[in-house]
Order: sequence, then C-alpha cells, then structure tokens
Amino acid sequence: MKSLLILLLLSLGTLHAATFEDLLGQLSDHLDEKNELTSEELTGLESGIIEGASALSGDHELVTRAFEIVSKYDEANDPLFLNEKTKGGFSRTEKYGLELEHVIFQLQQAVLDHGCHPGHLKELDSKPFLCSGFFPGDVAPPGDPRKVYRVKVNASQLPPDGAPLTTDDGAARRCTGWYVAPGTIAELKVPANLVGKGYLVRVGAHTWDLSKKPVIKRLDRISLTYPIEEERILIANPLGGGVYLEVPARADGGICEIYARNIVEAPFYSATSFHQTTLDEWIKTERRKTAPWADFESDKFMMQVPTSWISQFKTPDTLTADYDKCMDLISEITGRPKVRSKVVLYHQIDVIMRGGAFFPGYPQSNYNWDPLKEENGNKDHWFLKGPQFARYELFHEMGHMERITKFKGETEALVNFLYVYVHNRGFGVDLDTAFSRSRDGGDRITIEEAAIDRMITESFRQGQPRNTTNKPGDEVKYQHRGYGHYADIAKLFGWEPLLNFAAEDHENFRKGEGYPSDPNNDPTDNRILRFSIAAGADLRPLFQFWGIYPDDKSALARAIEKNNLKPSPEVYERLKHYRTLLPKNRNEFKKHALLMYPRCESPGRSLMERNKMFGHGWFHEWLDIYDDSHGEAGLAALDKIIANYFPGAK
Repeated sequence: MKSLLILLLLSLGTLHAATFEDLLGQLSDHLDEKNELTSEELTGLESGIIEGASALSGDHELVTRAFEIVSKYDEANDPLFLNEKTKGGFSRTEKYGLELEHVIFQLQQAVLDHGCHPGHLKELDSKPFLCSGFFPGDVAPPGDPRKVYRVKVNASQLPPDGAPLTTDDGAARRCTGWYVAPGTIAELKVPANLVGKGYLVRVGAHTWDLSKKPVIKRLDRISLTYPIEEERILIANPLGGGVYLEVPARADGGICEIYARNIVEAPFYSATSFHQTTLDEWIKTERRKTAPWADFESDKFMMQVPTSWISQFKTPDTLTADYDKCMDLISEITGRPKVRSKVVLYHQIDVIMRGGAFFPGYPQSNYNWDPLKEENGNKDHWFLKGPQFARYELFHEMGHMERITKFKGETEALVNFLYVYVHNRGFGVDLDTAFSRSRDGGDRITIEEAAIDRMITESFRQGQPRNTTNKPGDEVKYQHRGYGHYADIAKLFGWEPLLNFAAEDHENFRKGEGYPSDPNNDPTDNRILRFSIAAGADLRPLFQFWGIYPDDKSALARAIEKNNLKPSPEVYERLKHYRTLLPKNRNEFKKHALLMYPRCESPGRSLMERNKMFGHGWFHEWLDIYDDSHGEAGLAALDKIIANYFPGAK
C-alpha cells in the first residue's frame, strides 16, 4: 500500500526526502525479508526512485542509506551484471521476475546522477558499487594513497581554423593516465589559471547515456564531472573511472602540470607534442599497469580500450603513427589543418554501441565487447591494428563530424569518400578497390559499376537529375553512385582538384564570402563551376552524367566561358567508355544486378529487401522488366550529353 501512496504523491508532484527515505525503508525491509513486496509494489518503488532521485542531492544520510541497500542486495544476490539473473544484460521493458533488479539498477543510477556531487564526497569513501567488477572494471585501491603523481596536459582549446565542425562548442578531453578506484577519493592540485574558468575534471571516459537502449548492459550514465573552483579538488566515482581534464571551448590555459594522489595509474601511451611515451616505457611499465582501461592519445587522435586487450601489445608506436597518418589524410581531403583544437578522431569501446545504428560523436562509440570474455592481452581488433583496417563506417561517421560541403542530397553519400582518399593516397589501395570498399560492396562495386548503376535509372534515361528526395527511390544516399563523380574526378585529374576545392571552402569561410549557409546544400552551379576551375576543365558533362544538372544552364555556361574552361578530352573518353558498359538488354542488366545484389533473383527476406523502390527489391522487380528498349533509351540519353558538350567529336 505504501508503494501505491508513493505513486499518488508522484502524480501530485509532492515526493520529498522524507518520502524517499520511506521508500528506501520498504526496499530494505524487502531485502531483509521482513515485509516482502509484490511485483507491482516493486515496480512502484522503481518509479518512486526515478521520480524522486533528486532527494539524494541534499541529504548525506540518504546517500549512505542507498549504498547500504545496494550492498545488501549484492551480498544476497551478487552484483548486477555479475549474477545469473542479469549476466549478459537484461530487458528494459520486460521486467517479470526482474522487478527487484530494476529497482536496484535505478537506485544505483540515482546515486550516480544525484549523490556524487562535491558536497557528498566524504560520504562516498570506501563505498564502491561492486557492479563495477563488470563495467567499467575492477581495480584495487592505491597501495600508497599519499604518493603524489604528476602529469602534463594541454589546457587549451583555441578557436578552430576554418568552417565549423560538429564538436566546436563542446569541451576538449585530455588524458592524464590516471584512474580512480571504485570507492576511493582522489585529490587533485591544478594550476591557479584553471580555477573558475569552466574547466572540469571527469571521472569515467564513457559519457554516452544509454537509457534509450532496449537491453540494459551497464548503468546508463557512469561518468561524473567535478568543476575546478579551487586549486585542490576531490574526485570520486562509485564505479571508478579514468581521470580526464575537460577543457572548455576557446580556453587558453597552455601546457600545464596537474598533481594527484590516491589514484591508480592506467596504461597510457602518449604521442603528443609535449609528452612522448617511449617504446621501452610502454613495454616495461605502461602496459603492465593495473587500471582496467588504457588511454592512447596524440595531437590528432585519442581512444580508450580495455587493459585486457593491451597487456601484451608491443607496437603502440606503429599504431599511433598509422592513426596520425590517417588523421592527416582526412584533414587534407577536408581542407583542414592537420593539428586542430581537438583531435580529429576520438573513439572508444563500450559494452554496447551508442545508438541503434552507427553514429558520429566525441567520442565515437560504435563498437562493443563482452567484459566477461577472457582476453589474451593482444586483442585482434582493428582498433589495435590501425584505422586502415576499419570498415567504412568509421570514415562515414567521421565525414559527418567534418561537415563537408555537398551537393543537395549527398549528406549520406559524400561522407564515405574519406575512406577512398585515405586508403588510396595513404595506404596504397588502388582507387577502384578503395571506392568499392567505402560502402557495402566488398571489391565488387568499382567506379564503372557505380556508373552502370546510374545509367540503368529512369532519371538517366529521361535526361533528368538524380532522385534526391530522401524517400524510397532516392538514388544517392548510402550508395556508391551517390559520390561516383568525385571518384571520377580523382581518376581523370588526380587528387589535387579535390584537395584544392576543399581548401578553398575554408578560405571562403574565413573571408566570410562564398561559403554555403547550409553545407549539405551547396548551390549547384557554383559548386560545378568551382570544381571545373579546380580541374582546369569544363566538368558539366561529367556531373550531368552522374545526375547533377545546372540550375541555370545559361548562366553557368557563361561562367564556364568567362573562366576559359574548355571541354575535357579525358571526360569525353570516359563518357564514351561508359557507353560501352551501359546494359543494352536483359542479360547485361542481370549481370549487373547479380553483382550489386547476388540474391536479387529471389524475393527479399526482409521488409526492406521487399521494397520495390530501392536496392534488392528494385533489382528483383526489374529483372523481368528491363529489355532492349531501356538499353536504347539509356544510350540515347548518354549520346545527347556527349553531343551537347562535345559537338562534332568522334
């Protein structure tokens, strides 16, 4: 009945600390088997904890009581994620038989959200959450809590140079190589010039809120921050966590030294301009440190991986050099400085990916692992082999972070092109192979196959722009043909036109003129003209082939003439070559269809595959439709482009 009263108070907005204390009393009695609650009453307690959690922020005794209750549960059942009922995760919505576990989960979350602010730190001493043994991991308290440690950090985040990035306004995170053990309080001493300037100390690198995930695999929010309001500050986290300096945007604190005690050292490989870990230090010391997470940091990339992955890892120097090389290449193709106010890439491993699909982010958190799986200390994972071994998703999401300017409709297409440049220019992969692997295509979908994919569309046969409606039938997003024109420019003219174009984008932004108000909708005619100037040739026929038509054909023609841009023999030969590839009959179409979707002769298995507007479903439908007439119409459309831009050519 008391739980029903709590629900009533919640609906009236009158739940205060006294009621929250009563709620904890009921939960304690239930665990002591003094007054066992029904499933419905436990669910009521869960709601009460969620809605009344803020009561913990002003009551030290409630925080202490909450820890006692969690400990009582752990002693009787083993901690969450480590006992048989919750190991491997548990459903967020299907609670039957797990009502108590949901209550304990929400109570621990409430303590982290509201009970761990600076005023409560003394009450947190020797009060770990034992579920930390699962995530983020367990580590013994420091052997000598009075020992003083020192580290240099970059306390600056100067204004970015060039057009905005998605991360410009947020804090920059800097590694210390330190870790706070669960249930301990660490003390930090910082320079006076950081005090009261918006700097924070973060405990716990995993900052994404997972409360939308259907399966609970760890506490949703596990990272805590402490404002730097004095030169000496205390920090803690019942789960433990790595220690990081959060540097506000446009701060200029310089390279500074921070001191700490009562912390545990974490494996830390630094390749920054002011701190370089030697290979000898890594082999003999760093990789043997006991904190459960390892940090890697250069001026261009940063990541965290489980220590169980790297205790036998021998080549952090090669790894960091490859990451830096990759980040330099990304900066080149996007026209940005190689060293920026933040790293180009920050990513980490977690128990579950951040979203329902791959997401950009700082950190990017798209790859998961099982903390209970035994590792050998030298994990065979591309995180530790280098970004050149990553799938295209890494570069796709980095492309979103870079906010590259695009033709209309290319938001989910051009971002894949970073992969092509990095692998071709930096790691010796031939252009067609790099292009193919930049989306789901293995080594099948070369630039030529993407061109065929353009030529079989109705919009091509009718001499119309490509479909960029962002609806089923869209011919650009998530497709090789959506960015094939950029690969063609690189193939015909080399990479310099693309590099120069990107650099000009940022120069236009700096000058305050010529930069699009919406980077995802760069005005078409200006973009065609600028690419033509960069290539030193009239690229209109190439863009038109790929479905990009001028908005004002006459005005663009005058601009092309004014800039003395002549028809390109390379483009002409390319279009003539594509003419030989266009499927002229059903058999030739089928060959292309089976290359694009090897199972398309069979009906689609999923709803997406059965959709006749795109992909597998579209090809399955058109296997019985495409005939000689479609081939003839495609040839006529291509001949029209050639005749228009290359009159009299043979």
